[in-house]
Amino acid sequence: MSGPTGGPFLGARFYSVVSTGATPVQVRVEGDQPWIGVDGGSAQNFVLGTLGEARTVVVNAAASASGLDAGVYQGVVTFTNQSGGSGSTSRDATIEVGRINYASTGPAITIPDRGSATSGVYVNEPWCVGDIDVSVDIAHGYVGDLIVDLIGPTGAVVRLKNRTGGDSVNFVGTFDQDGAAILPDGPGSLNDFDGSSASGLWLLRVTDNATGQAGAINGWTLRLVPRDGCGPIPQAQVVGLPPTHTSSVNLFATSFSSAPVTFRITSLPAHGELFDPAGGQILEVPYDVQLSGVEVRYRPALGFAGRDGFTYAAVESNVASVPAEIVLEVGVEREVARFSMASDPGWAREGAWQFGQPTGAGTPPGDPGAGFTGPNVMGFNLAGDYTNGMSGPVYTTTGPIDCSGVALPRVEFRRWLGIERSAFDRATISASVGAGGWTTVWTNPDDTVADGFWTLQSTRLPESAGGAADVRVRWGVGPTDALVTLPGWNIDDVRVVGLAAPSPACAIDLTLDSLVDLEDFFAFFNAFDQSLLEADVNGDGQVDSLDFMEFLAIWDSSGCS
Repeated sequence: MSGPTGGPFLGARFYSVVSTGATPVQVRVEGDQPWIGVDGGSAQNFVLGTLGEARTVVVNAAASASGLDAGVYQGVVTFTNQSGGSGSTSRDATIEVGRINYASTGPAITIPDRGSATSGVYVNEPWCVGDIDVSVDIAHGYVGDLIVDLIGPTGAVVRLKNRTGGDSVNFVGTFDQDGAAILPDGPGSLNDFDGSSASGLWLLRVTDNATGQAGAINGWTLRLVPRDGCGPIPQAQVVGLPPTHTSSVNLFATSFSSAPVTFRITSLPAHGELFDPAGGQILEVPYDVQLSGVEVRYRPALGFAGRDGFTYAAVESNVASVPAEIVLEVGVEREVARFSMASDPGWAREGAWQFGQPTGAGTPPGDPGAGFTGPNVMGFNLAGDYTNGMSGPVYTTTGPIDCSGVALPRVEFRRWLGIERSAFDRATISASVGAGGWTTVWTNPDDTVADGFWTLQSTRLPESAGGAADVRVRWGVGPTDALVTLPGWNIDDVRVVGLAAPSPACAIDLTLDSLVDLEDFFAFFNAFDQSLLEADVNGDGQVDSLDFMEFLAIWDSSGCS
């Protein structure tokens, strides 16, 4: 049993007491400690009258357990045959006060050779994390092959064990960030979970990173110290916005109590203005959004495209949370390069990189039989798999791509890829800017990728590529290990896009086509009629008659050309 100081306590035990004789038998069940409860009392007496008659007894925490200080307490529950016959026995009882144990259930889970296994425990209670330890019982013939990760309900990952332990057999122990047991290897820390909500699914993932041994997760326990309720947690966001309009940005927070939550702006955007619908422009911080508002309004500087942002905190009972960031990606999408693969794009090619029609060969599901929109692709060995034992990566590389007119460029393409997980074989995408070196922007995950169909991929290039006239992108295969081959890369319909502002920048270019014409005229009056923020021409965060007059003044002066 376990629970926070003062309770409640989880982990009641159920025992079945069965008569093995033909005559009635008097049974007494009791604990030797006052914190041991039996069927809601301190002891239970009952009679089993016939052969095979059974009674289920629940051993749980008695009311007096709420007065225990933090610690681990041991006791014994006795089952006594008071009729003088055989069968009396006892069972140990343990209660851990100040920590709640959530143990995995069910049979052992196999860890395949060179594979992964996952086991979960679910926390139903609305606890807030004060501290977390993790106890594991893993069977394996070579512990140094293993990576062990704890994955929290939000997807946050802490690496508990990173191929340490050498040739030792099996691993049983407890990970504790405070040093009382085994210190996690990292990256990440168990303390990263402190202050967050414990509610939801927790996963233990064990990965075997070498050949020759399999194993099993016999079981594991999430050992949680709860604390008083978590404060509200504001939600970090990435929001795409147009470059000339005022736009709404909603504020969100997760709360673990019934107290009202308000919002506080803690930093302002560098390339635009922020408005409170109930209070006007926000000029300094910290600023409390008025009237319990859950919205602010953002207007970028005219002509700006790129990344902007601000931070905000959630406030509950006059206590503010740690701020969260809202990233604003401002602009309209502009394509700066396209490679349809209808003809050879002329990219540099190393090793087995080829342009042409794939043959559908290779380890199943194999290569495609054609490109996504035509017969051709840029691919690695169009007639089958990559090879084992590649000592390093080989690449296909684009020529120079001019990104001088856009911010935050990214490469989009259709992918058909077969690659073993990154612990064994490697596939990458990297980019260079000017004479600078190469930056890896994508690598294959720690799971085998075996595409059996075309998928649309979008990968952000380095931020420094925005505004640069010579950007190059390359796809790589290798190094590879001595086992397992797959078909590698097949690439089609590649394009590079980024964010741009209309030129010339104009507050009444509502259609964002760099023209001021009747389409903008009708778009403005439609937005104005519905009080939409697109009609906020004068940039004060409101839609009113001043915007109407401003629109007419700009229109009458022949727009913004």
